[in-house]
Amino acid sequence: VAMADVAASKLAEGTRVAMADVAALEAEIDRLHAYCERHGLNSRGVSDIVGREFALPVDAEHKATVLQVTTAAQPHMRAFHLAWLGFFSTFFSTFAPAPLMPYIKPALGISKREAAVAGMASVGELYYSRPHLSSILLRAREAVCTTLTTCHLGDSSRRQP
Repeated sequence: VAMADVAASKLAEGTRVAMADVAALEAEIDRLHAYCERHGLNSRGVSDIVGREFALPVDAEHKATVLQVTTAAQPHMRAFHLAWLGFFSTFFSTFAPAPLMPYIKPALGISKREAAVAGMASVGELYYSRPHLSSILLRAREAVCTTLTTCHLGDSSRRQP
């Protein structure tokens, strides 16, 4: 009986040591994953619902945790670049004609009143189109809505009254 107790205590001690070693290894692996994720690597191999692995590290909601502006990694960085491009083109096409009007008016042969109406129409159309496009946004993908908004508002700023 004494030998069995000694063997059982040695086994229990060995199990405790092994469990401590496993816990230390798991902690080291977590530190390695954290390091890789800080440097933009999806080291855990997280994938979307279809099974495609994300190029960037993501959180539990599949939102990217790093910003790598120099890449076009799908879907996170591609959506980021389309968003800023859509905003820039919409902003530029809506507000750029006003300071350029001294050059645009003679080239198009429009009067001062027509230029003023065109400027008001291009900005005013935002109040009309945004609610309608937001209903589309609920039903369509973000990229489609960005394209529609950019094309729709981009053309409206160049219309003549």
